Parts: sequence; structure tokens; C-alpha cells
Amino acid sequence: MSHPSVIVISAPGGRRHEIAAAHLKELGLSCELSPAVFIQVPPEVVLGYDHPRRVLELGYGLTKGEIGCFLAHKAAWENISRRGETCLVLEDDARLESRLVPLLGQIAEALDGRAMLIRFYSVKHPRHKTWRKLADGFELVRPLSPGGSTVAYMLTPECARALVAGSRSFWLAVDEYMDDEASHGAPILHGFPEWVRHEDEGASLVGARAKPPMGVSHKVAREWRRLLRNFHQSIHRERTLWQLGLRL
Repeated sequence: MSHPSVIVISAPGGRRHEIAAAHLKELGLSCELSPAVFIQVPPEVVLGYDHPRRVLELGYGLTKGEIGCFLAHKAAWENISRRGETCLVLEDDARLESRLVPLLGQIAEALDGRAMLIRFYSVKHPRHKTWRKLADGFELVRPLSPGGSTVAYMLTPECARALVAGSRSFWLAVDEYMDDEASHGAPILHGFPEWVRHEDEGASLVGARAKPPMGVSHKVAREWRRLLRNFHQSIHRERTLWQLGLRL
């Protein structure tokens, strides 16, 4: 079974891109580059980024690196939406284990026609329910709470279109937006076991966040809005479990 196309988000001609391409070549995978985005203007003027809402909701803005990361992934989604095929999207510090490669075609086939995304690497590992069992003991599972990370994931064109439509105006970092399923409607599943490593060399390229001090009233209002968002998302996630046939 052929594998889906592989898109690597990286700076053209950079060391990280060369290492990622060499790694994939060793696995027998070809890849295409989706350029990284580097913001050179104040974040507040970036088209599509809703800075006032970000500050209202959380009290601090996104960094230039976080905005660039979001726009780079969004460009990959737009590409997948146009070409109409399921693709594997990797950041240039993702390292796949060889045993995952033969399963990529099966995974793409399981997603066919669905607005769905499979995350292969997550910073969180919540409890989950099995959605599909594949060969070699590999499973596609539905996490019972959000995961996090955009290091490696596979998505269908239907999912790509949903992510693009939901991000015409964005205020969350890209991994947080992807887990905010109520805003785009595409369920996120995880690959289990996790056969992808994240070799970021110990340093994030998105930059540190600056969080200005907040008064007590603003903190109370922020936490109330957060509570409402979490409640809305929890209802959506419960409905998704039923739709996937996993609640029973």
C-alpha cells in the first residue's frame, strides 16, 4: 500500500530541513517543503491574528514565533485542501520510527472521507478509547482530554478545509487551536503507541511568552471565560465520543 504525501514545515535550505529530509530518505519517504513563516512586523498588525480577543481572553498576546508557526501550518492545510488528498505533516524536528512507515497507508485509508486528524506525537498522554486497531499492535485512539503538539500529524482534505475555515481569525497558538475542536469541528485522534520522537535540541523556536501582571478583577473575568470555554468544549468532546461510537 502506498504511503500518503509527506509535507515538512521548515526553512528552505536550512540545517534542520536537510536533517529532516535525510531522515525521511532513510525511511524510504520522499517529502516536499512547506516554508516556515517568520514574522517581521508587530504581532498586532498580522492579518488574521485577533490580538484584542487574545488579550481579552488570556491577558497576553501570542509571540511572533507562535504566529509564524500558526501561519506555517495553515499554509500546509491550504495546500492539502487544494490538492484534495490526505497528507502527513511534519515539523522539521519530528523523527519517525521505521515501524510506523508501513502503516501510513492503512491510517490514511481509515481516515478516507472523514474530516479527521491523527496526531502521532503529543506532549500530553491522556486516557483514551480505541477507535481502530491496525497491524503490529498499532491503534488509532480517541483521547478523553486534549493532547497538544503539531510535531507530526496526518489529516484529510476535509479536515484541512475545516481547520482553514475555523482559522480565518485566530487567537490561540496552533496546537491549542487544533485541540479546540468546537471551533472547527474536526475530531483529533492519537496514534498509539507513540512511534514519533521530537528532537527539538532542547530549544523552542517560537519564543518565550511575556505575561504582564493582571488585576484581581481581570483574573476573575479571565477564569470565568476560561470556564465557559472549557464547558463548551467538554460538551463537544462528549458528543464526538458518541459520534465515533465510543461512548458505549
